[in-house]
Amino acid sequence: MKSLVIKDIFMLQKAFKMILVLVAFYIVIFLLTGASAALPMVMAILAVTFPISTFSYDEANKWDRYALSGPLVREDIVRAKYLLCLLLMAVALIIGFIGLTIMNFFSATVDLSLTEILLIVSISILLGLCGQAIILPIIYKLGAEKGRMFLIAVMMIPILTIILFNRFADPELKQFFSNNLHFFPFILIILVIAGYALSYKISLRIYMGKEF
Repeated sequence: MKSLVIKDIFMLQKAFKMILVLVAFYIVIFLLTGASAALPMVMAILAVTFPISTFSYDEANKWDRYALSGPLVREDIVRAKYLLCLLLMAVALIIGFIGLTIMNFFSATVDLSLTEILLIVSISILLGLCGQAIILPIIYKLGAEKGRMFLIAVMMIPILTIILFNRFADPELKQFFSNNLHFFPFILIILVIAGYALSYKISLRIYMGKEF
């Protein structure tokens, strides 16, 4: 399984270079606009989107047919994709935390405490993990190209939820969520663990039934 993850990482080498360019770009933009808190969420979104490229490469090169003709088993192939997603999200966490800390230090308009930075980063990464758990079974079912279309919808759900909540929610309800925001990561952790386990089982079941 380790070799499968390494294979996908080599596929994403160009993407990693693009990540560094994007991070530098977003740091400059967020420093100028004062929207530095958005960096961890941007990194989480990238960690959701980049694994889809590995599915596209595999489909284009009919890699699954080749891999399954050897000693590899389907469980290892699916497990490797999920491990890759977790590794990419770990990278997003590190970059998001370091980037937000740097911007907080140099920006004149942003003044976040360490607790606030950790809260922003943790919520962003956990939401990203939720996105991965949702989109992976869809990709296994429909393929990479159609999966990209669903990814847009998956990414829009939390954004629209926040917009609608801020616009229409009762002020007392807003205050309640604001006062208890520090509990939100713990709720998300439970959802992520349960969601990832269920997502893996669904993806494996779909993959087991495929013919290449």
